[in-house]
Amino acid sequence: MRFSPSPLISTRSNVDAIVRESQKKEKKLKKAMEEAYKESPSAFERWVDNRLILLAKESCKRAGEGAEPLLGYYLGSEIEKKVIHIIQSGVRTKTDADTIRERLREIYG
Repeated sequence: MRFSPSPLISTRSNVDAIVRESQKKEKKLKKAMEEAYKESPSAFERWVDNRLILLAKESCKRAGEGAEPLLGYYLGSEIEKKVIHIIQSGVRTKTDADTIRERLREIYG
């Protein structure tokens, strides 16, 4: 007679695999964050905003009920305000178009 593996062992190995994968993602995220900050504080802020919008796109658009769609709308409108402010500031200071494009964030839409 063969014994099947214990569900506890299977669950423990699954948890260990999830933890290892999470640690790998954390290292990649930390490295990307450090690289963005080394470039400039402005680049770091842009990276954070783009990451936030990416997360909102992944989770908030799929949700049909609850607070997620409202949160996605709010985050999207805040980023759009930042983009408009960046463009207006660039035009006001006569910054060239390429520099303004570098500073823009991803939008929610």
